[in-house]
Amino acid sequence: MLAFVLSGMFGAVAVDGSSKEAFMLPFLPHRYVGIALMVFAIIVRFLVVCQLGPSFAIDVGTLPGQELRTDRMFRVIRHPAYAAETAGFLGLAIVFDYPLSSILAFTPPTTGILYRISVEESNLKRVFGDAYTEYCKKTWRLIPYVF
Repeated sequence: MLAFVLSGMFGAVAVDGSSKEAFMLPFLPHRYVGIALMVFAIIVRFLVVCQLGPSFAIDVGTLPGQELRTDRMFRVIRHPAYAAETAGFLGLAIVFDYPLSSILAFTPPTTGILYRISVEESNLKRVFGDAYTEYCKKTWRLIPYVF
């Protein structure tokens, strides 16, 4: 996943020098929306990590005695941190405001996030079994009413 994120962040600038020139153009209102999305993503990610507390880990897995979280931010979306990260990369794509850079800023990281979700959900199904399956029936994976 790290490779996908880094390729999105740095590839967007490194691939085409024109993207730097486009980035330096005056900010229009939609670019401020992109900045707001990035700030929103950072805040939500921080809140999710705080909510998970000691259960939060960089690597996919569960700790002994860990409980399935279905409250607060996890009530509607199973992966609020990943939803926030995706919104943040969308914000970055909007801020770049240059087609090639925007595609690279959004697509590889989002691909990595979707892969990570599939790995994580397989692990959660294995660990929590029917409880996780029931939770999945009541919630959206990433975007309410869409996915």
